[in-house]
Amino acid sequence: MDVDHVLAYLGFVEERHRVWERRQQGAPQPWTSDPIIAGRKFTNVFRVLDPGSQYALRLLDDAATPLDALARAFLYRFTNRPETWEYLRLHLRQWPTASQVMGPEVMELLLQLRGREGAQVFSGAYIIMPNPGEPGVDKVKAVVRKTRVMLTIAADAYLAATTHADRVAALRTVPAVGDFMAQQVVTDMGYSRHGAYDENESVVLGPGSRAGLKHLGLPQRVESVAQIRNWLLAQPDCPRLQLSNGATRPPSLMDVQNTLCEWSKYARLIGKPAPAPYRPAHPGPQPTPFYPEHWSN
Repeated sequence: MDVDHVLAYLGFVEERHRVWERRQQGAPQPWTSDPIIAGRKFTNVFRVLDPGSQYALRLLDDAATPLDALARAFLYRFTNRPETWEYLRLHLRQWPTASQVMGPEVMELLLQLRGREGAQVFSGAYIIMPNPGEPGVDKVKAVVRKTRVMLTIAADAYLAATTHADRVAALRTVPAVGDFMAQQVVTDMGYSRHGAYDENESVVLGPGSRAGLKHLGLPQRVESVAQIRNWLLAQPDCPRLQLSNGATRPPSLMDVQNTLCEWSKYARLIGKPAPAPYRPAHPGPQPTPFYPEHWSN
């Protein structure tokens, strides 16, 4: 274990959340004196605060059934772009249901959107390869078809699952769906009223979190994430969310897994020249966040 890097990681997590708090309070940039945090984009300590997660929470809570929520969660994470879903809602007069995904409407609308000048269907947040090794496959068609496959071969097992591992395993039966994407869908579903399960049961390590653990000199396994979380929770300045019932919520295993990924980016910049100040796409305070209802129960 690299003690200096562990302490630096704890400081990074605490300061990154302070940046969010200062921004929400209306403070002007820079929101931090840390040159690395001030100069680079890092996701929030709490995954639920990120705009994509906030949109997913509303999208899934609106679903009439768990199957509709799962269809939305799966397709949403492959598109990963709220503007795409606003286009679908405008033309369908609702967010898509599972039956609409299985029918022709959703694919036709996404192809129509892609044909509009300057329009995007997919986010650039991470690269999605719906059919690796198959050159020439239409990405829109491949993603919708993959969602249909999920609804056909994995949905029943997913909705019957009672553990994090079983939910991830159900989604992994869909061809070319890896641990990373499966966990994103499981986490979004867990925020919703159709999931409402514990984020601290388990977690799957992504490449970024493995790199973060390597920078800390810790074994690249789930037990290390739990160890880091316990250290973080023991700190007097551990970030916490203020819930509607007056309780507070510390980072979950999923949140810590994400911070390790962000830490790996931070650690690579230690000792290097300070970057230019980061310019957010949407400056100023962000909308008041929604939190899963079951967190306050």
